[in-house]
Amino acid sequence: MAKIKRSGLVDEACSAIKEMLMNGDIRPGDPILEVSMSNKLQMSRTPVREALFRLEMEGFVKNIDGRIRTVVEVSPQDLREIYEIREFMEGMAARLLAPHIRKNQLDYLMKLAQQLDNSGDISDEEEGKFHEYLITECGNKRLSQFASLAHDLWVWISLGDGAHMQELTDNRKHIKISHVSIVQALADHDPDRAEALTRAHLVEAKEQLNNFRFPARRFNRAGDVGKEVVAKKNVDRKSE
Repeated sequence: MAKIKRSGLVDEACSAIKEMLMNGDIRPGDPILEVSMSNKLQMSRTPVREALFRLEMEGFVKNIDGRIRTVVEVSPQDLREIYEIREFMEGMAARLLAPHIRKNQLDYLMKLAQQLDNSGDISDEEEGKFHEYLITECGNKRLSQFASLAHDLWVWISLGDGAHMQELTDNRKHIKISHVSIVQALADHDPDRAEALTRAHLVEAKEQLNNFRFPARRFNRAGDVGKEVVAKKNVDRKSE
């Protein structure tokens, strides 16, 4: 029972820290200290430590020299890798969904697709609804779990530098493979075409990154952040 209880605390800590990331309360490059975080969450350091390790495995947090954890600073390569993961997962989701898609599902997707293709201002939230629906309705729970992580990473990234993310959103308007064409392939119950179009759509989105001017990093992880965190850790140890 104790293990189950601790596991629940780890889940709680992980969700709380991830929410801080999503809300922008903790920014890329910011240090995360176990003592400070455990005080903020009003729990012991053990579940916080395990939650930070989990977030490190998921790609939100980075460990420096085995001592310091900071929020990962996003690079163009990070964006490309997430698009590549989405290409495979969402393409497979479309393939799995095509043979058994129902009319109510098609109606919902077509409404979203028409809004996205006809809108001159596509938000990440609106775009995300379409792609997330493909995943959640494909009938593969494991795929949904893995895709949920990729979606969380994308949401987190999209909440970064507003001006630059708007530039990335504007670049997506040049994508030629439409959402409607994907839904039409699903309506025809054609798994090959549904997968191919979904993947091509995301490949085009990834290629738009070549025109994206990414902001300079806010910190030198091996320098200023490291010194700043070591100093703060020393203060925390004295307070224990």
